[in-house]
Amino acid sequence: MNKKGFVLVTSYMIVSVLLIIGIAFVMQSFNERKALTRDIESLKALNLAEAGIDDSFFNLKSTTSFEGNTFCSSETGLGEGCTVSVVWPTNIFPKLITSTGYIPNYISPRAQRTLYATAIQSDLHNFFDNAMYVAGNINVSGGANMIGNAGVSGTGNVRSGGTIASNLVVASGSGSKISDSSINPLARLDFETLKARSMAQGYYNVAPSQFPTTDFYYMGNEPNIIYLEHDLQLSGSTTVYGLFVVAGEVITNPDYFADASITGNVKIHGCIYSRGTVTVGGTSEIDGGVWAGTAVLNGNIDIDRNIGYMNSLNASSYVHAATPQITAWRDKQYPFN
Repeated sequence: MNKKGFVLVTSYMIVSVLLIIGIAFVMQSFNERKALTRDIESLKALNLAEAGIDDSFFNLKSTTSFEGNTFCSSETGLGEGCTVSVVWPTNIFPKLITSTGYIPNYISPRAQRTLYATAIQSDLHNFFDNAMYVAGNINVSGGANMIGNAGVSGTGNVRSGGTIASNLVVASGSGSKISDSSINPLARLDFETLKARSMAQGYYNVAPSQFPTTDFYYMGNEPNIIYLEHDLQLSGSTTVYGLFVVAGEVITNPDYFADASITGNVKIHGCIYSRGTVTVGGTSEIDGGVWAGTAVLNGNIDIDRNIGYMNSLNASSYVHAATPQITAWRDKQYPFN
């Protein structure tokens, strides 16, 4: 082979190798772009599925017979994609919510994601009949703990969805210890309305120095509503009145729990609601009742059910209305089906 032929063959080989490398590079870039596009569209579909869960949950709070919805992002000006949600069964709880997000639509989707959620609505039939209504455990450490000691205030039943400490003392003839797993999780109140009423009364997120100190009632049979989006801490020697809703950021974050701590010689004429832990210690007294996720009692305390307060709260629609809550949430295992 002469030199010209050798150079020509070599050139062809180099060009072929470069061409193969170039094609491989282009194919790799194409596949990476395709995978990235698929991931992005899958994430968009997941967001749409979450929107379907949120939409169903929002509608269930006002219409418990809500059956689901279908809407497309283009209808709301939010871009491509559609959501199909189904709520079943129609008239009873618990309900299974199935929500699927589709990109670009549910007829010919390139990506889709499905979420499942379970919604419950707690029964409030005995919510107002106890000195303590605790979804989880009631723990006792030290001191003499008395429930229902002030006979004129009413019965001192202790109802728990968990374990009640054996050394918890309930006044003789005042009430009983009742185990009731059906009250776990703690029923959600109508937080939006409670917050609005608290703001109207001027007790929303106020400092302890601004808590009512003379009367349980704000006007007529409407209680003072102290709505707190943070922990409640009361100590020293003080007397306060009202319904203390220790809600935290539950409206925007359903999984958020705020706690309440009552220590010293605190006297509360009213009720405390907290989905977190309520701790009562020292020589504190609560003449009204406690609703809590869990409770810790420590000291010579007295917690009573005040029949008058409870009847007023029971008659208040914004207190009595238990809103649905999500108790389980899971993603479909294979998102790229």
